[in-house]
Amino acid sequence: MPPPKHELRTWTLRHPDDNNTYTVSTDPSLLDLNAINDAFASDMLYWAKPMDPDTLRLSVDQSLCFGLYLADNGPFSPSQLPPPFPFTQLTPF
Repeated sequence: MPPPKHELRTWTLRHPDDNNTYTVSTDPSLLDLNAINDAFASDMLYWAKPMDPDTLRLSVDQSLCFGLYLADNGPFSPSQLPPPFPFTQLTPF
């Protein structure tokens, strides 16, 4: 079960050097699960393995996740940056 909406947090800041706007959020609905699984399958995360979609969704829903996003120029339509790392003790693998 995802966290209640009142417990979700989002922070937005503009980086002074590159003038990009970044957002950090604990909202699991913003996470791109396909991008996470692609990262798990890559050499970048050599210790991880891709998960079936249902297990990954359960893992994310039962975890405190932090997503890092680069906001596009305009309304909030973020691009997910390198994968967040959801960790859980509640999902059997």
